[in-house]
Parts: sequence; C-alpha cells; structure tokens
Amino acid sequence: MSTEATPTGNYYDKYGSRNPVAAWLMGGFFAHLGRCLDRLEGVESVLDVGCGEGDVTGFVRDALPGAEYFALDIDWDLASRTACANPGAHCLVSDACRLPWRDGAFDLVLGIEVLEHLPEPARALEEMARVSRGYVLVSVPNEPLWRILNMMRGSYVTRWGNTPGHVQHWGRAAFRRLLQRRLEVMDESRPLPWLMALCRTPARGSVEPGA
Repeated sequence: MSTEATPTGNYYDKYGSRNPVAAWLMGGFFAHLGRCLDRLEGVESVLDVGCGEGDVTGFVRDALPGAEYFALDIDWDLASRTACANPGAHCLVSDACRLPWRDGAFDLVLGIEVLEHLPEPARALEEMARVSRGYVLVSVPNEPLWRILNMMRGSYVTRWGNTPGHVQHWGRAAFRRLLQRRLEVMDESRPLPWLMALCRTPARGSVEPGA
C-alpha cells in the first residue's frame, strides 16, 4: 500500500486545541485511555501503530514508564516528530498492514485514531493482533455522532461533517464486529465522540472482563 493511499496527520489539532469544548472532550478521551492502561499488568513492550504527531505516544509512555516503546507511522515527518517529542522511543516508518515484527513481539499494541484513515483496516487489525502476545487497545470516531458534532461546529459542512482523511466509518455494533474477527473484546467505552476497546489475543492475557 502506498503512502499516497493513506491520509495521515490531523487536519484539526484536537490534542493541542485551546477551545474549551475540545479540551473537555480530549480530557474525557485520555481519562478513558488511562483507565484502560491502569488495568494492565506486566506490560514490558508497547507498539504504537499510527503514532501521528506523538501526543498519545507521550501519554502512554508516562502511564507505562517501565515499558520499551516502539512507534511507527507511514508518514516520515510524523514519525520524526514523534521521535523528537519522545526521546528513547524507537520510531520508524512502516505500513500498518505489513508490520516488520515477528508474531507475539509486544505485550501491548495500540491503534489509537488510526483505523479510520486506512483503506484496509481489517488487514491492519490482523497485523496488530499478530504481533501482540497480550493486548490490543484501539479507538475510532463514533459515527454518525462524530459527523453530527462536526456539522454543529460548522466544520466540513460540504463533506457532511466527515473529517478529511477519514475513509472508514463505524458505529458501535460495526466496530465490535470488526474487532471480534480476530480479538477478544474485554472492555468497551464511549468517550464522546469516540469508541474505545481494550482487547486481547485469544487465550492470552490476564485482564478480567469489564462491567
């Protein structure tokens, strides 16, 4: 898959926005992400697929300070920015659908805000599951709520609220079906306006199902 086929980066800097509503939404997102990470034990290696500008990379590294951290993006500039912002992380350029690691190489694999950008999300998720020996933690926009909120703030109106670069769209049921093709879903949450799921590879891991 070529880099031209995969839209990358953020058209709107939701992580760094000073808009109070955006900041509140991102606060909820990171709170849910943190609760998922708090449930994990014995995580010594992490792979962040589609690291983007490195904001999530930094958050997860702070939450799991003892883990060896690898991050990749298909965009060289984004991978470089992540490396600069996260000294000590191993950052590289690679395709999410062709991860250059052996089976079961990592305790935790992240796919945070990446699947919606990919022409072949199921294939990328298969790769994430393959290189995980424990857990996969993923998030995507919750549709159609994501588009509705964009329209309400007057963004991307001519695109019916669809953020440029988003080529895949899931509601809760469809997202769960995608995950269950390869993973065991342990916990689901809906930090407005996202879907987030903590999963594990079948017959592996020690996290008990959430309430």
